Order: sequence, then C-alpha cells, then structure tokens
Amino acid sequence: MPSEEDVQPGDGGPSRPRKLAMWMKVCLVVFVCCAVLFGVILRGQAKIAVVFKGIEEKGGGFDSQSFGKGLLQSLGISTKHGFTRVLIGAFVPKPTADELEGLRGAPFLSSLYLMEGDVDESLSKLLGDLRLLKSLHLIDYGLTDQDLRRVMESLRSPSQLGGLELRNTSLTDEGLATIGGKAPLHALMIDGSKIKGGGLLHVNLSELRILHLKRSNISDTGLAEIGRQNCSLLCGLRLDNNPVTDTGLNSLQGLTSLYELGVGGTEVTPGGLAELLKKLPITILGLNDLSWTMEDLQRLSLDTTTLKGLELAGWNIGDTDLKSLPNMPNLTSLDLSRTRVTDEGLKELVRFPKLNSIQLDGTQITIQGLKSLQKSFTLWRISISKTGLTCEDLMELPTSPILQVFTLDGMNLSMDQLRKLGRQHPNAIFRSDNRIVFPQNY
Repeated sequence: MPSEEDVQPGDGGPSRPRKLAMWMKVCLVVFVCCAVLFGVILRGQAKIAVVFKGIEEKGGGFDSQSFGKGLLQSLGISTKHGFTRVLIGAFVPKPTADELEGLRGAPFLSSLYLMEGDVDESLSKLLGDLRLLKSLHLIDYGLTDQDLRRVMESLRSPSQLGGLELRNTSLTDEGLATIGGKAPLHALMIDGSKIKGGGLLHVNLSELRILHLKRSNISDTGLAEIGRQNCSLLCGLRLDNNPVTDTGLNSLQGLTSLYELGVGGTEVTPGGLAELLKKLPITILGLNDLSWTMEDLQRLSLDTTTLKGLELAGWNIGDTDLKSLPNMPNLTSLDLSRTRVTDEGLKELVRFPKLNSIQLDGTQITIQGLKSLQKSFTLWRISISKTGLTCEDLMELPTSPILQVFTLDGMNLSMDQLRKLGRQHPNAIFRSDNRIVFPQNY
C-alpha cells in the first residue's frame, strides 16, 4: 500500500515524485538497450572495416556516396572528409567467404564486380541480401548453366537488376534461358560461352539496350533470332569472334536504333557490312581481328562526319597506313591495339580533334609518344597494356585535372607500384591484371 504522502488526493494513484522515478527507470532501461545495440553495431562495423581494408590491400576497391552527418553516422557507418559515406559499389578480386559476408553489411550496394570466384553459399547469401542491386559482374567465374540458375534464383530483387556481365563461362543456350523474364535487363554482356543463340528466344529482349555475345558460337541462325524479336530499343550489339557471315548480318536490318556494332573476328566481308551500314545509323564500329586492308575499310563508305568510335585492333597496319584514315572530326574513341603503330604514327591522330579514348595495347609506343598524346588531347581513357612502358615511365606523365582511367595489364606491376601511381595521379583510376586503385580525389 502506498503511504499517505505518496497518494494524490482524489486519484488513488502514485504521487508525482514516484511517477518521475518510474519514468527515470524506463529511460535508463532504454538507454542501456540503445547502448548495447550501438556497441553491437560498432563492433560489426569494425569487423566489416577490417574485411574492406583487406579487399583494398589485394587490389579491390569501393565506390561510395556522401551524405550529411546524422542518422547514418549514428548507426556507425564510416565517415570520410567530414561526410557520411555509404558504399554503393564493390570491386573484389578472388573474393573469400569472409569478404562476401562482410559485403552483406553494405545493404546499399547497387553494383557488384567480382572476379575469379565461385558460385557458392556465400555468394548466394550476399545476393539474397542486396535488395538494391542493379548491376552484377561475374568475371572469370567459369560459370555453368547450373551456376547461372543459382545466381538468378538467389537474387533478392531480380526485377531491380538492369545489367549482367559474365566473362569466360561454359554457358549454353539452356543456361541463357534461365534468365527468362526474371530480370528485365537493359544490358546483357557475355564474353566467352557455348551459346548458339536459340536461348535468346526465352529472354525478354524488349527492354535490352546493350547485348554482347562475344567469343561464343553464335551462328547466322542465332543472329536471325535477334532480328525476329522485339529489340526496338537495342542500341549496342557486339558479336566479336563468332562464326557469323553476311547472311546473318542481313537479319539485323530491322534494328533501327542500333548505333554500335562489333563484328571483329567474324566471317563478314567488307561488301556485306557495307550493305548493312547503308540501312543503320552506326556511329561506333568494331572491326578488331579482321584480315582486312585499309582499302577494305574505304569500301565501307563510312559516314566519317558522324563516326564516333573505330576499332582496328589486330590489323596488319603501321604508321604509314594511318595516313590513309579519313578525317573524322567527331571521332572520340580509337583502338589500335596489337598493330605496328609507333610514336611516329600517333602524329596522324591530330586529325581527330575530339579523341578522348585511345587503346594502344601491344604496340611499340614509348613514353614520349604518350606524352605527346596527353598534350594534344583531353584523354580520359588510356589502355597501354603490354607496351613495354614501366611504372617509372608513367610517373613522368603530367597530372590530369580530369578523371582518367588507365588499363595496364601485363606490366607486372605490384600493388605498391599501383598505389605509387595513384598518389602521383590523384585523379586517375589504374587497372592492372584484375586489380584496381581508385582515385584519391573522388
């Protein structure tokens, strides 16, 4: 029974002091619970931070987005440069189970780029957690039909997935059919498979903008399947290194939105391609690894005023041949990889004033030639793999004020050397043999 002084007249309940004491106890309990929860979050974030640091040390990286301080910071999400940063993208070479488990602590991931891993339980759990995943890249996973089925079934929100990239797989048309209508993809990129094209019948291509089926078994019959489907939005098609002929190209005439076409390493002829180019508004043309001559290129009667991208990698051409390239005032991207081009030939490129992307892998250029390119153009993408250039050479390049992406495969660079380049060029991304160093200023 409450004492006389603890009872308010007329209400028969506890006095005001006693009510206050009760509220203080409730607040104390809530505070303790919040403190325990906050401690758990902090410990979890600390563990995740260790995992992420390990990923970066072996050549992985992350993309993040800044938010103002506030609720997210109170939840223990890491801050940098005075802002709360939330991870939205991850680039992980040879992911381990612990690393994939750590990524489950980054629920805002929308882009996931994994290399040389396995489709196992740890990957399935991660995909099941990422409700905002929009872009998935599985590189050198050796994906089988069964693996792809497991990936698609593991997705938390398949309707959210807009882009899927798979490289070096053993996929067949049966595996391709598992995509079905689960994900209304905007971009499907497969490089290396056993796909012939029949499986495309079961894939919803109506929303597709980009379709890459490189190094597969796509035949003229498979290409006809693409032409028959409702692909009115398709603007990019890559068929490199497939047994496609002029007959297959003819079935693409109805793809009136197509502006990018890659037929490198196929069996198409200059005459057959020229006929297709008369009917489609192609502005980016991939002709890599064709045994054509510069005369064959001229037979295409390209609209040089609208052409923006040209790929001639693997052609038997040298410095003199570049003189016969027509003036292309709007050309922004050029691939001369695995040709006999030297510094002397690079001087011809001044006729392309808008050039901002150059691929010179496997050529004989030197650092002096690269420096001259940097002076002549505002280049954002530079691919110079297997050129003989060294880390010391690249340290000599002037720092660019814009974001640049360097691809340096086959140069045997260590992570220390890549980080050294990153410090010297804080606005640049350096990619080398499935490793990456992100720019310090972004």
